[in-house]
Amino acid sequence: MRSRVRIAAAGGALFALLMAPLAAKPGEFISWGTISGLSGRLRAVFALPHDERAGSVASRSDERGARPGVYQMLTDAGRVFRLIVLTPFSTKVNGRIGSYRMGRWPFEGRVPSNPAYADPSGFIEVTPENFSTRISEHFTLGQFITKN
Repeated sequence: MRSRVRIAAAGGALFALLMAPLAAKPGEFISWGTISGLSGRLRAVFALPHDERAGSVASRSDERGARPGVYQMLTDAGRVFRLIVLTPFSTKVNGRIGSYRMGRWPFEGRVPSNPAYADPSGFIEVTPENFSTRISEHFTLGQFITKN
């Protein structure tokens, strides 16, 4: 049985809101207060492969930066937190990432008059294994996939 893979865009305001500071080095704990957001309800942060935040998964990286994926981390409070390394928007070629068809964004390659319509920074490969990953107290990764 083939597993279905979906891609979720992480862009605009959602990306900015969930991009809490993450400065842990490999083997160090992350400060829960620093990454859980103003409400304390965030359970994940997003980073691009070369982002400083992705440095905490440096053992899973190469010259292109950290490999995209969902990584489990521990906070100083002993809570589980996820670092989600995005597949960069620049990976999209002819409307596709690999065999997954995504099409074009309305202002792709141009600056929109309203920043809400900007291209997303990157994408998350949503698989059956990470579909239920909590990104906040009330939302899972699977709730952001495309519906087609």
